[in-house]
Amino acid sequence: MSNHTYSSMFYHIIWSTKNRKPYIKCEFKSKLYDFIGKIIVTKEWIPLAINGTSDHIHVLFQLFPNYKVSDVVCCIKANSSRFMRDNFISEFLWQGGYSVFTVDKKLLPKIKNYIAKQEQHHAVLTFEDELMLLLKRNRISYGDYFKRKLL
Repeated sequence: MSNHTYSSMFYHIIWSTKNRKPYIKCEFKSKLYDFIGKIIVTKEWIPLAINGTSDHIHVLFQLFPNYKVSDVVCCIKANSSRFMRDNFISEFLWQGGYSVFTVDKKLLPKIKNYIAKQEQHHAVLTFEDELMLLLKRNRISYGDYFKRKLL
């Protein structure tokens, strides 16, 4: 990467546990989030927020142009899945896909707050409803197949 490359790339990534199983328990979720944060820092990406509920996770981070988002997500999911299986739940798996949203730097405080309040959001909103809302807000087409898979 050139010393003269400038970027401001922030990503909000969301993914769920396989079949939306409530594997992420209160007694160890902070260890999972810390582990994911360490993965991000070790790779020299910048973690900004990590939180979720029993069946899904939100990660907000800054990335530099020499990395592909898909490779980053693959790295985080593979390593954190292994961490969960080795330490807490032997059958733990993440879903195969994920959702990714770019974030304007001015909106970072709002998105960090949104991620921090996941338990509150999900007291009244399901993961599926949350994801559909985020896809609509970001004008991402999800098609009938996806709607059937979600519901």
